Amino acid sequence: MTAHLVDCSCMEPDASWGQVALRIPWSEVGAVQSFAVPVRLVRLSGELPTGHRDGDDSSEMSRLLGQLPAGIRIIVTGEHPAGLVSELPRAMESEHKNLWFEVSGEAKDLVATVRQAGLSGWPVLLPRDSAALWQSPDLLDLLDLYLFEETLQVPIEPFHSMLVSLLSRSGRTLWNMWFGWPLDFFFIDEDHHVSLCASWASDSNRCYGSATDSVSVWRASEAHDSLAAMLDERKSCSDCESCPIRHLCGGALRAVHSDVDCSTWVEIVERLRLAAAALGRTAGDRNHGNQS
Repeated sequence: MTAHLVDCSCMEPDASWGQVALRIPWSEVGAVQSFAVPVRLVRLSGELPTGHRDGDDSSEMSRLLGQLPAGIRIIVTGEHPAGLVSELPRAMESEHKNLWFEVSGEAKDLVATVRQAGLSGWPVLLPRDSAALWQSPDLLDLLDLYLFEETLQVPIEPFHSMLVSLLSRSGRTLWNMWFGWPLDFFFIDEDHHVSLCASWASDSNRCYGSATDSVSVWRASEAHDSLAAMLDERKSCSDCESCPIRHLCGGALRAVHSDVDCSTWVEIVERLRLAAAALGRTAGDRNHGNQS
């Protein structure tokens, strides 16, 4: 089982107080430095940049990544990780230690894509905005890849954070991992719409405003007020109240996809509970042997 991965770093919440996550095409990388609000996370989407400039040994991808601020988390989205493996030089891997691959929810062979990225050394994120993914039996195959593939040396999220939470009893939920403090988390999509996440930003009723507006305008929007009301309602009464995994999910899946069938996700968490119990016993046996 995946005991060797337990010490890998987890995916921290997308943003701290008042910070912004961006989804932009590769062509807009240069604009991140001039953004008025602190940016902690950038999702880069679209066709991967390839090739080299005349007289320059570094790749076009390296040049663009080098324009991003130090310490920022970079998530590259796509269907085919092969281009990442061939284009990204080792120098950039060491310089940007917070590089992740977010597989597209539309990938034709999800399991093969995640396997290729993970075994190539890319930590993998499963996209929260794909309702089809979270109801797919492929999730169980991906969990098996994470738990039992001995050559995998990087985490697959959110499985990894959920397992670590179970092992440490930290109380960290899927909601924490996806949104952190949701009222102070602002996602900006490629059309410069602002909201909680991509699926909300594309809905005019859930959009806070435009990237050109101030943070105070976002907070004063009706959509932001409706999120606050939804969070208050979640505390007392929701579809998730009787769910056996509510303390590990926090209602995040239903918040993003109100009509999603959660049965596959519930099965995922139950299997992670069994894995945590087995890993805990293994660690306990090992410690007992060392003491004796």
